Amino acid sequence: MATLDKTPYEILDVPEDVDYDKLCEVYRTKIHEHLEKKISAINYRHICRAYETLSDFNKRKHYDSQKEWIFELSIDEYTPQQLAAEPDLIRDLKQRLHSANLTIINAQDSITGHTILYTAARTGNIEAVKFLTEQGADSDLLQRIQSTALHAASFYGHADIVRCLLENGANYRITNSCGHTAEEEAYNDDVKKVFIQFKRIDYVRVAANEFDWLLKNGLQRHQDTEYFAQRQTLLHCASKKGYFDLVRWLVEQHSVNMNLVDFNGNSALHLAASGGHIPIVDYLLNRGCDPTFKNRWSTTAEEEGSKHDSCIIDIFKRMRERNMFEMARTGVDWWFYYYFDNKSKDIIDFRGISLLYYACRFGQYSVAKWLLEHGANVNIQMKNKPNNTPLHGAKFHGHILIVELLLEYGADVNIKNDFEATVFDEAISEEVAEDSSNKIKELLLQYQLNLKRRELIDVYIYLDEGDGEEPILKLQIDHKTVYEDLLQALPENLWNEKYYFSIAGRPLIFETKKTRVMSAVYCARYTTSKLVDTPLRLILHKTLLDKTRHQFTRHDHQFEPRQFQSIFRKQNKSSPFLLKGSFTDTQTFKSDNLTFTFSANCIKDDVTFKVATLCSSDVRKYGLPNAICFFKTTLLNAKTSDTLLALPIVSLAHHSNARLYTLAMPSSYWFSSA
Repeated sequence: MATLDKTPYEILDVPEDVDYDKLCEVYRTKIHEHLEKKISAINYRHICRAYETLSDFNKRKHYDSQKEWIFELSIDEYTPQQLAAEPDLIRDLKQRLHSANLTIINAQDSITGHTILYTAARTGNIEAVKFLTEQGADSDLLQRIQSTALHAASFYGHADIVRCLLENGANYRITNSCGHTAEEEAYNDDVKKVFIQFKRIDYVRVAANEFDWLLKNGLQRHQDTEYFAQRQTLLHCASKKGYFDLVRWLVEQHSVNMNLVDFNGNSALHLAASGGHIPIVDYLLNRGCDPTFKNRWSTTAEEEGSKHDSCIIDIFKRMRERNMFEMARTGVDWWFYYYFDNKSKDIIDFRGISLLYYACRFGQYSVAKWLLEHGANVNIQMKNKPNNTPLHGAKFHGHILIVELLLEYGADVNIKNDFEATVFDEAISEEVAEDSSNKIKELLLQYQLNLKRRELIDVYIYLDEGDGEEPILKLQIDHKTVYEDLLQALPENLWNEKYYFSIAGRPLIFETKKTRVMSAVYCARYTTSKLVDTPLRLILHKTLLDKTRHQFTRHDHQFEPRQFQSIFRKQNKSSPFLLKGSFTDTQTFKSDNLTFTFSANCIKDDVTFKVATLCSSDVRKYGLPNAICFFKTTLLNAKTSDTLLALPIVSLAHHSNARLYTLAMPSSYWFSSA
């Protein structure tokens, strides 16, 4: 204990019989005088100690009887609440709370119930209030007379603090033990004006659970607007507060984005879990909210909820243990994103049916695409009769987009089921609409024609330990060529050895001898591009490269060949030119930004050369990054013998280094012409 020349009563300039209400008013005056620089930091420190003594019943009783009180503390002896009460100690407060979590930040004094935020708000310490709210401090925690930090800021006349707290979700409808809201306790007109202004804002209304007002007036701004310094949305606010009806209204009626994160990296799920709001956590998870996000403290929502016994953790556990086959059948794609982990993509159920088959059979495009992107076997068959492939199932049930997807991923159209039917022979259910049925038949017919056309791709094979730069083998393959074909094409002197292939330093993974070569190439080399440079240069190795060193997940761009062709037909510009036969000089034609230069004697007879171009500024929207211009050429009214003896040179204005690629249907990949 220590003594000072002045008593705590003298420091505050109050009589010894002063009551609590009058004491608060005097303290309020002293606070404002300090903020106005009328009281020094040292004298204000004594004022804080004096108020702590006289406002606490037991401390005041002890002083009155013993004349002892604590008027000075070292910084190490300060509580966080005491640091927050003195604006000059903001640096010490931040250092003390540097690595503090929300439990520490929201800790309440065992006697007064004051939080750090409450004392900062009461004393007008705006920098501390901003710092604490940025850390996620709860402004609605009640102290011993049921007042909140907003009550304190309002009663003590700090309009800037009231503004800051409302911006961070303080509930202005909470009443204290006197039955007063924070607005009713406003000390001055400046504070009253802040309440009037901010009650017009959706976020502030949500923070106060003004559901009826929102139903009547609707939202004034976009549902995903991020408000104020915390960058929190309405869903963040409702989830943090535990307002289940509001959460459901925002999700179901306004389709809010559930996976936006705030300034601290918290999703709505983080805030609901941290607050122990079990119904909201359960609801958000079942609506597909991402549980994998980590906030600025590297904490997931599940970890945030672990402080609430096992209630929150059990919800996450039940979600992970859901029936994966039911998820595939019903198309709950987000479950696979977040909960599938490293399970085999080709796992089958007790009936011998795979996840991919379920997704394709029931038309769940997004699930099928996810499974294929993550390595599911596109040709996996049912283990029991009728041994259908996913392609059989998708066709029979009329899911044209999935049929197209499976073909893009190299589905084998020659696989037969137990009825000796390939996908071309497979019937289509009578329940499928005639229009959809006809489109599937048309798609498969076009695919069949493309297969017969056999568009070839040049492949050069080099020995890993070879002496020269020349390939040991040059060959042409198509999209049906499998690993076994590649091995058989090797020179005879290499047949007795086991060899492995790589491209650009990445191993080609062939699961079986029937794995298609181009499928392995796509997965190893062209994970994020559709532009394939030819010839393909493969390296032959005697030892297997490290598979884990270059593992990639194939990520297709949103490019559908069939859809692209439809768009191209509608939006292209056509230009016909007369190409003269037996012309002894070069011929040049311009179409849009393209220039076609034909060499002399490139064709025997006159023929019309037609160019269709699409060179708009937004060609990238067609799902092919790095594309500059699309074009298609046609020889009109040409005889069978009228074929070009030499292809023209194509150049693009202002793009001297542009490369030319050709779409090789039915693949969605584009191959360079040289």
